[in-house]
Amino acid sequence: MNRKFNFIPAICLITLIITSNTSAQDITPQKDSVLYSFQVADMYFEMDESFGGRISSLKLGDKEVMFVNRDYSDPILWGSTVWPAPQNVWGWPPSTTLDSDPYSGMISGNYVIMTSDVDDDSNLRFKKTFYASGEDTSVTIVYTFINEGLDTENDAVWEVTRVPPGGVSFFPAGEGSVTGNLAVYVETVNNVSWYEYENSHQGGRKFYSDGSKGWFAHASDDSILFIKQFKDVHHDSVAPDENEIELWLNGDHAYIELENQSKYYSIPPGDSIEYEVKWYLRQIPEDIDISTGSMELVDYVSDVTETEPVISTDLPGYKSLSHNIYVITNPYTGYTAFKNLPAGTFTVKLNDLAGKTLRTSTITTGNNYLHTGDLKRGLYIYVISNELITVSGKLLVE
Repeated sequence: MNRKFNFIPAICLITLIITSNTSAQDITPQKDSVLYSFQVADMYFEMDESFGGRISSLKLGDKEVMFVNRDYSDPILWGSTVWPAPQNVWGWPPSTTLDSDPYSGMISGNYVIMTSDVDDDSNLRFKKTFYASGEDTSVTIVYTFINEGLDTENDAVWEVTRVPPGGVSFFPAGEGSVTGNLAVYVETVNNVSWYEYENSHQGGRKFYSDGSKGWFAHASDDSILFIKQFKDVHHDSVAPDENEIELWLNGDHAYIELENQSKYYSIPPGDSIEYEVKWYLRQIPEDIDISTGSMELVDYVSDVTETEPVISTDLPGYKSLSHNIYVITNPYTGYTAFKNLPAGTFTVKLNDLAGKTLRTSTITTGNNYLHTGDLKRGLYIYVISNELITVSGKLLVE
C-alpha cells in the first residue's frame, strides 16, 4: 500500500488496481443478495451495495466492532462510509447519491467493486474497491473519486467509521496541536495522542489533528484492537478547516466516529483520485496494558502494521527496540534466542495471534533462550519487558 498516486483516466483505474495488487489479495469474497463479505481468519468484513456500498459489519469472531444499528434515530448514521472534504462545501446532510443510495456491486476475481451514480451537485462518482489478505489478516479499501463534470473539483477523501462508545483511540502525534471542542479531552503522552472515552464527556464535539506514521487505532473495552493504516498526509496538504485525523463524539453518545482523510487534491474533469486504507482487527494480548500512555499498545500496533516504532521522549529510560532485537529459531535444539538484548533482566511472553499467552519466561543477555520446540508451526507474538523497556515482535516457528 501507500503507492504514490498520479492522475489517471478513470477507465483504466480498476485494471491498474487489480494488476498492481495481485500478490496482496488471496481471499475469495462471498455474495448473499445485496451483501458482499470477506472472512479472513476470525475477521468478518461486510459491504452492502443497497446502502451506499457501505461497510455494514466488522467482526472479530462473533463480536461486532462497529456501530451498525440501522434503526438509530437518523438511519444514515451507522457503519462506515466515505465523504468528500471539506464539509463546509456541502454542509449537512451528505449527498444521498454518494452516501446512502444503492451502488452497483460486482465481484472481479478476489475483488469487490462498488460504484455509485453521479452526484448532481459535485459531479463526483465514487468507486470503492475491496480486497482481503490472509497473509497479514487484513482488508484493504481503495476509495476512488471520479470527476464526471466539466470543471475542476477540489476534494480530500474522508473515511468515516462509527464504533460504539468506550475504549481508547490513539495515533502517533503529528505537527501542531490538537484542535476542536473535543480537544480538551485529548492527551499527548509519549509522542502519541490519546482520547480515552468517558460517559461524562460532553457529546456533539470533535477534535482535529495531524498524525504521523500513517495509522489510527482504537482499543475497545473488550480488548479488541481496530487499526486503520493509510498514507501519512503532510500537515500543509489537508483540506481547508479539516485535518488528517478527526474524531467525533455523537451528541447522545450512541457512537464515536473514527475519521481519517487523504491529502487535498485538485481533480480535473475526467480525472480521479484514490485513497487506500488498510483495516486490521486483533485481540489484544492479555499482558498488554490498554490505557492512555501505554507504549506496549503502541508498539503492538507498530508491529501489526510493520511501521517504524514511535520513540518516546516523555518516559525516562524508555526505548522502543522493535527494530534492534531479533530472534533466531533453531529447529534442532527447539530453542529461540533473542539477540541484541541490553543489559538487564526481562520477562518474555509468547502469545498466539488470538492474544492468548502460551508461556512466560525470564531472560537476560547471558541467558536469552526460550523453548519453542513443542509449538505448532505458525506465527506468534513475543513481548519482552522490564520496568524500562517494552518490545514486541513476530516469531515464526517452522
